[in-house]
Amino acid sequence: MPPILQSARAWPRGVLCALALWAGGVAAQTDAHPQVPSVLKQWHVTYDVAKDGRASYTYTVLNQVALPSALEDLKSFAFSFSTGIQKGQMVEAYTLKQDGRRIEAPSGNYQTQVNDGRNGGAPLLSDRTRISVVFPDLAVGDSVGLTYRIDDQEAMFPGQFSVVHPFSPYAVHEDSQITIRAAKGLDLRFEAHGLQEQPETTEGDTTVRQWRYRNPQPHPWDEADDGVWRTDETPVLLVSSFADYAAIARAYG
Repeated sequence: MPPILQSARAWPRGVLCALALWAGGVAAQTDAHPQVPSVLKQWHVTYDVAKDGRASYTYTVLNQVALPSALEDLKSFAFSFSTGIQKGQMVEAYTLKQDGRRIEAPSGNYQTQVNDGRNGGAPLLSDRTRISVVFPDLAVGDSVGLTYRIDDQEAMFPGQFSVVHPFSPYAVHEDSQITIRAAKGLDLRFEAHGLQEQPETTEGDTTVRQWRYRNPQPHPWDEADDGVWRTDETPVLLVSSFADYAAIARAYG
């Protein structure tokens, strides 16, 4: 295992429970079929990574409301990005009704918040921009769908790229996948647990790697699950171009 990937060897189990709240809900304790407030019908993310470490991130999500308790959590969605070195956009957001009708979120349902300093100065604590949307006419049985994109304007660390994607075992995932499209010459290291890796392919000067995840029967949350999990105990993908901790230290200066 590459040393850099050991940096995320464990995290609190409550984090995985929190991940489930929007992405599928937390399973209730039942005998045979745990009921969840919502079902993640689709969760796809694609990273297009340039040789200099800049990346474009495209997320596509379709989340179905299964129980009334999920309405409050799923009626809105937000994401954020660094104002200084990234640009972001909500490509689409809509409600998919049970009868197949698709209702686009009207322009008035979007909001953009920018952390700014005074008189054009830089903000003291954060330069984040947050884009949020409220889904229209949402009811039990409907699904919320969205696609959003984040583009790096510059790499945080030139020539380097890293990302960690954990999946909550407490959420229903019907069709989830991560695709990494990286420029040839960018030396990436990968570690995956609980995911189905697809054969590596090439498209011109791009190497394509993909991992898929399904979890039709989520793990019911129990107090005994509280505590810390090792990374290899949960579904996760870790990706990094850093060779070791010394390389990280040098990048931070």
